[in-house]
Amino acid sequence: MLSLVICGSQAQDPVRLKIETPPVKVISFQGVPSAEYRILTSTNASGPWITVATLLGTPTGYHAYTNFPTDANLFYRAVTEGGSVSVILDPASPPAEIVPISESQQTPGVLLATFGIKSSGVPGTSRGLIVNIATTKVGINELFTNIKIFAGGLAYSASSVSTNGDAIFENIMVPMPTNVYQQFMILGTVAQDVHGLLDGATAQVRLIASTMPNPLVVDSNNIAITVVPSTNTGSVITFGGSVARMISIDGNIGTPNISLDGTVTRYSPLFTFSFNAGNDPVYVSKDPFTLLSIWVYPGDDWTPTLINSTWGGSQPGDTSTYYIVPPGTTRGFAIGGVLTVPTGNVAEIKVTSINLGLSPTNLVSNPISYGLEPLHLIAP
Repeated sequence: MLSLVICGSQAQDPVRLKIETPPVKVISFQGVPSAEYRILTSTNASGPWITVATLLGTPTGYHAYTNFPTDANLFYRAVTEGGSVSVILDPASPPAEIVPISESQQTPGVLLATFGIKSSGVPGTSRGLIVNIATTKVGINELFTNIKIFAGGLAYSASSVSTNGDAIFENIMVPMPTNVYQQFMILGTVAQDVHGLLDGATAQVRLIASTMPNPLVVDSNNIAITVVPSTNTGSVITFGGSVARMISIDGNIGTPNISLDGTVTRYSPLFTFSFNAGNDPVYVSKDPFTLLSIWVYPGDDWTPTLINSTWGGSQPGDTSTYYIVPPGTTRGFAIGGVLTVPTGNVAEIKVTSINLGLSPTNLVSNPISYGLEPLHLIAP
């Protein structure tokens, strides 16, 4: 008699398939009573897996199949047909946002995404999970010093993180009640933002549920439960320095106003934003051309007409050339103007950078050039 462990791409407790050779080849194991299982084989412990049989168990949970191949180079896996595992992007997953990070230390516990995983039909235990984290500007191992999942009241660090962004969690132990979505929170510790090198970096988490299986959820006999394939993608999380944390950004191109001679159309674009200052005061120029770096469609012309502090009131440190945002406080600003567009031209304008100052003598020392998509305006 030859006993083989059910193998897979992720570690799990051994569940043994007994293969008897003479006089007949029989595969057997003890599973969920009267449950249906698929038997899969592969020449590689990581798959791909091929279904070779479907077994229906007895009321005692005994499953057996004759004439099963006994090639020593084959790996074997049993997957229950009595239940299924499904994955969703949890409603509590964070929206696209800008997260402040520190230039003096690492920033722990940043929530990147939250997924819901459900075991339908049978209770189970989540034993493994793979998520992919796509990053921009720097690689995943430069952006994060640690990736964790928090589920079932416990936190688990990734067993490994590959350069292509795959974070692999093995040997976890998360109870999965029947027909209840269990939250799996993906958390990252962001590396120290030395000299602002990580400002503008982004991360987006994707969980591809597959029959690999991913996630790996096992039943009471440590046999993998079938996974319903799906692709679940979190929002883009942008990281910025601790000098200023953007609270809101918005823009409106306004209504068209055609000139009497019909040669041009004028719009009144309005840009608004608010931010919270970090540990130091932030200075905001009252000159729109200093505060904003603007791109307009070739041939168009933008003339600013106003700049106001719309939120946070006036501050004792305000002058005729700049507004001050004291440490830990929030102020909002609105910049209006006129966009003149020749007839037949495209009405398009965008803010490419919001330029903030760290001192009253340098009002452009901390430009923010990420997360400004709402300030890209195009007339319909």
